[in-house]
Amino acid sequence: MNIAPLRSTSSAFGRHARAMALRPAARVTTSIQTTAFLAFLLLAAMPLSAQAPAYGSLSGTVVDQATMLPLSDVTVTIRGTTFRTVTGARGTFRFVGVAAGPRELVFQHLVFGEHVQAVDVPVGDETRVRVSVTQAAIQLEPVRVEAQSELERRRQTDGHGVSEIRRPAIDEAARRGLTLADLLRDDMPGVRIRSGNASGTQTCVEFRGAATFSRGCREITVVMDGVMLTAPSTIYGTLPLANVERLEVLSPGQAGMHYGTAGNYGVLLIETRTGPRPVRRVAESRIIPGFDWSGETQPYRWLRVAGSSFVGNAVGLGLGMLLANQCLQTTRNGLPGLRTSCGPIPTTITGVAGLALPAFTGSVAARWAGGTDRSSGRLMPSSMVSSLAVAAGFLLVVEGEGERSGVTTTVGAVVLLAGTPVLLTLADRVFRALR
Repeated sequence: MNIAPLRSTSSAFGRHARAMALRPAARVTTSIQTTAFLAFLLLAAMPLSAQAPAYGSLSGTVVDQATMLPLSDVTVTIRGTTFRTVTGARGTFRFVGVAAGPRELVFQHLVFGEHVQAVDVPVGDETRVRVSVTQAAIQLEPVRVEAQSELERRRQTDGHGVSEIRRPAIDEAARRGLTLADLLRDDMPGVRIRSGNASGTQTCVEFRGAATFSRGCREITVVMDGVMLTAPSTIYGTLPLANVERLEVLSPGQAGMHYGTAGNYGVLLIETRTGPRPVRRVAESRIIPGFDWSGETQPYRWLRVAGSSFVGNAVGLGLGMLLANQCLQTTRNGLPGLRTSCGPIPTTITGVAGLALPAFTGSVAARWAGGTDRSSGRLMPSSMVSSLAVAAGFLLVVEGEGERSGVTTTVGAVVLLAGTPVLLTLADRVFRALR
């Protein structure tokens, strides 16, 4: 039996089986590499929108549309986000790190209500807005206030009955032609009426508990509309009942708690229908400090206003002197003054025009240069201030025509060309009006 060939064949078969066993492992490795490569391609091909979102900033100012003044205590939120802030004294707010895109700002105020403003936040940039809001009517729940009058409080705390005469009884006595003394005698049980002297011209009104049988009068104190009368005995026959609203008598014990020693013999309270007269207060004289510039968003442009005032004043001076020279000329005989070659009316017109034109043109130029979105200069105060400077400058020029040195003329020219623009700039800064 030949065994060697069989061993050879068996050996070959073993090698083939081991090779076949290694092929599945190679295929698995190749599949893993292919999957990793495809995942890398997918990650590289993802759109940029899957990356981190872009952000921007948002700031602004909230003002009152009627006055253009900044509003404080305004709650500002971005709808759909957690951004929330409250404006300060200058009415400003700012949000940082806001996702780019269209947003809605919500403004809430106790007086001005709620307002919504749509804005677009760009990527990596700051958006500034200026929001003008108007007042909105806010309906609040009605509040019921219950207050006690002085009379009701006394009724509850004094522990005494109230001796009073009200308006219906007073009107009835007035229709019957009775006096105040007659009304007290008939309807006020707490008092006693008797003559204070032998002639009966004065009336003595006493509280019954304090009255005596002596000839002296323990006169009750009279308080009319909160004012204590010094001679009450004269009103009992002269005070018209049509003017009386209510009468009340306080016993000495009650009056002592409210009026001290003045109520030792009781107090008669008289309330008239007109009530106490209001006290006139003397108005406090205050110096107007000028326009409040704190509400402006930008500082005052001094150089621009001064330059514009200089140009406008120079143009007005040229036109004014051109008109004034038609009728007015300065004398050159050593005596300062003006002489005219026209009638009274043309002379007056040219003189006024020579003063008014520089003031008006300079004021207009200053108002144009210094105007803001919130305020602008006032022409009338600026024109009045500048006209005084122009008049002073012209007088110095005329006065200096007779001098040899010409110092006065030089000073007048400086006032006209430089002093007037300076005053115009200051007047435009101080005297302003809201748009």
